[in-house]
Amino acid sequence: MENDTKKSIEIEEIFHPLNNIQPLRILVEGQPGFGKTTLATKLVHDWAMGKKYIDSFKFTFFIPLRELHNRSIKEVLEQIARRFNVSDISDIVNLHEKNTLFLFDGLDEISREDRREIVRILYKQIYCYATVIAFCRTGLFALDRDEREQFFAQTNVRQNFQCKLVRTLGVKRDKKKQGIRKLTGWNFIDTVLSRILPKRSKMTRLQTKIQFLEKFLGRPIEDNIIQSLSWEIWEMFDSPLLLTLLAVIIEKDGHIDDFSTKTVFYEKLFNSIVKHSSVKLGNEISHDFNLFRMDSSIDPIRDSMRQFGRLSARKIMKNDLKFDSDDLTKQIYELGFLMIHKEILYDSAKSHFEALHYSIMEFAAAFALWVDLKSECASIEDNLKLVMHHFLESNGTSLVLPFLACLMDDELDLLLGHIDSFAAWFCLDINLTVKFLSDCLSSNISKSKYLRTFIPSSVDCIEINDDNLKVKDLLIYGSECGKIEHITITKYTDSKIFTNEIQSFFEVKITREYSILFTISGKIQLLSNSIPFDRPLNEVLLFAATSNCQSCALSLSNPSDIAEFCELIMKEKILSKLKYHYLKIKAELEYKYKQVLIMKLAEVLTKLLENDQVQYLCLSLLSHHEKMFDFTEFTHAAAQSKYLTCLHLCGLTIDLDELTNSGNKNYTYMSFVQCRLICGRPSLLKNCCQHLRCDDVEFVQPDASINHLTKSYLAWNVVALSDKLYRNSNFPDYACWKNLQTLHLRMSLGIDPNKLANCIFTLPITNLAITSEYNDDESTSNLFKCMNNLWAVSNDTSQLKTILLTEFILNKSSRFDLMEGVVRHHWDKVYFVAPNVHNFRVFMESPCYSNVRLTHVDYQSILLELGLFTVDFPLFVYDGHFSYQQYKVLSVSPK
Repeated sequence: MENDTKKSIEIEEIFHPLNNIQPLRILVEGQPGFGKTTLATKLVHDWAMGKKYIDSFKFTFFIPLRELHNRSIKEVLEQIARRFNVSDISDIVNLHEKNTLFLFDGLDEISREDRREIVRILYKQIYCYATVIAFCRTGLFALDRDEREQFFAQTNVRQNFQCKLVRTLGVKRDKKKQGIRKLTGWNFIDTVLSRILPKRSKMTRLQTKIQFLEKFLGRPIEDNIIQSLSWEIWEMFDSPLLLTLLAVIIEKDGHIDDFSTKTVFYEKLFNSIVKHSSVKLGNEISHDFNLFRMDSSIDPIRDSMRQFGRLSARKIMKNDLKFDSDDLTKQIYELGFLMIHKEILYDSAKSHFEALHYSIMEFAAAFALWVDLKSECASIEDNLKLVMHHFLESNGTSLVLPFLACLMDDELDLLLGHIDSFAAWFCLDINLTVKFLSDCLSSNISKSKYLRTFIPSSVDCIEINDDNLKVKDLLIYGSECGKIEHITITKYTDSKIFTNEIQSFFEVKITREYSILFTISGKIQLLSNSIPFDRPLNEVLLFAATSNCQSCALSLSNPSDIAEFCELIMKEKILSKLKYHYLKIKAELEYKYKQVLIMKLAEVLTKLLENDQVQYLCLSLLSHHEKMFDFTEFTHAAAQSKYLTCLHLCGLTIDLDELTNSGNKNYTYMSFVQCRLICGRPSLLKNCCQHLRCDDVEFVQPDASINHLTKSYLAWNVVALSDKLYRNSNFPDYACWKNLQTLHLRMSLGIDPNKLANCIFTLPITNLAITSEYNDDESTSNLFKCMNNLWAVSNDTSQLKTILLTEFILNKSSRFDLMEGVVRHHWDKVYFVAPNVHNFRVFMESPCYSNVRLTHVDYQSILLELGLFTVDFPLFVYDGHFSYQQYKVLSVSPK
């Protein structure tokens, strides 16, 4: 096992303090078959045996959550107590709460509708002083916004409940141990959970697995069996379950084929179990029987397994893992895929069938879907939708879809064609695509025609979690088909995932005191070893200038970095080759240092503008003094620059006539924050700027009023307004802004949604962008309902076409209202910025979902389309770190 500090631990260390804090809430995560339930059982056993590391608990309750059957934890405790003739168990537990341990197995196996009490316990609303360990598949627990509102009456509840995170690692090898322990009884668990050391060798790990198999089989394994499996396939058997099942295959067949994928392994396993059980039952079966060989003949076993797979799929979707006794389940039990489970109901007991393991159900479900796809079954569309819902809701941990994708073999496109409507969700998170295709052969991926829509156009390698081999396949495919346009790499990126086939624009992101992102075109593996990720600013800039750098984005705020940058620009001629598509300098200095540096900075920026090296300049001078610095030369250079198109200035005194060259210089975007603007000449009458943002601005001439500016100079398109203008429902006279096309509103608390809806309706705007600092603001939540009602009675005379907003500020009803507006043609399109894949379920539950189309769109292209360049929707920078991929965008439009 390892904890969330990536440190390997033994089972005895699971309760050890983390950062000197005793963990009261522990989450144990693991992949399917990696021993989570076994670990839970081991903990109970050790407590019962009085092991020292766990004997501080007076009470330990092991509760498989799937067996709650709508009962509360209190009811379960009372049922247990009745077996021991104890009547006041609640009082006893409350009295000894600090010495009580709850083990909740299968956190992912309880439905969202039934987990309210469990969530309250996990978040210390109940039994806050007890110790709780929850066992769950990796990455599968998450609270959505609506659950936070429902359970806690607020949304600012953190996603993670745990004080400590522990991951089960499967069958590993501690090199310090001289030999494998005797694999009997509970000592087996010590081997299964033995810790992984960073310097282990492949040979040592392989020897551990071979020794395990030999102990299990009671005889040596032949060399040809060992040699038939590649190193990569042996890695698959880190899972204790798969390693045990491998022993079953060897025992039954005496030999194994080359398992190229986990799916092939399960194919072999299913065939072995069927053959063995048939012989045991005295039924005739061909020696070359293959459940997965499709032919026209009717095979009763294949038909039964198909029915079992369909039943398993329904059980998985409903999170019901029990099988009642009937003719089908009895037959599957005789075939060896089900076992009888005696369920202890605390004061009684009853029996039912269960699968040998959850993954058996998943593979059976995939098998049934595969047969249905091949035979063009009429119900396949509906069944695939359910499987897709489950895969996305499980954050890609469900194995049904990966198994099915591999079973399709070279007919992968047949599956992709059926699920194409879900492609947008995969583009939001490339890890979903990696998990989806985790078992597919590289050859089948490369031949696909439809996979293109399941891959994002921009990939940030820091977001990739695992399976570098599959990532490499997808990067090669995306590069060759032209879908992947940008790949962002950092010092943490494994360069082995890049090959000669991958040619793209690589964004190299370096974040230190400064932040820089520069674009290199071509084959990154040629430069990956020489990129100065941990070097000073001067070395990074010189590297960018001497490499095949297409463009550069740079953010500076540290005074020493600003000074060094100024010196380099004035001294190094080679830096004149660099084009800065984005340059951000934020200077906040003590006055005695500021004057010299600011004047030097003005000189450097003037030089860069004269050389046409800056496209988007963001300059903030945060002064604590009254003195304003002379930027006349800088202003003239900006007005003459042919490359400069966007300008954000903060803390400067600017003459708009000079900045626009008397209206002859055209800007795409200008933003002034805390500036003094001189606008005495009528240059503003000319269409010299497409988008203007003014916030906390002092107008020196002719009037100190933004309303005067917008009324007098209608050629200016005001995009963003400070929330000061409409706080507390004091709305300005929006009706005078006849030229406004895109409005960006920053929502404030207490705004009347009906009044705001009326203001939006009367404006001639075609685009509306909304942000809010408050993710539980009722004003935002009710605004779209008010807009739908107003648009409905006004015969849709509004010119509004597009709405863009960050998704985290929305609750379920807001999403429903926005989608309803699309379906009723009140507006044409809604862009959800930074959508969370975990909210997939919310979109699915909308009554309008079947009438809308969801697509993934490029973030930058949307900003350019709407003319939005603001701090809330940054074009190049987010939280100080450059990234094209930081924001994903989901588009909702009518079908």
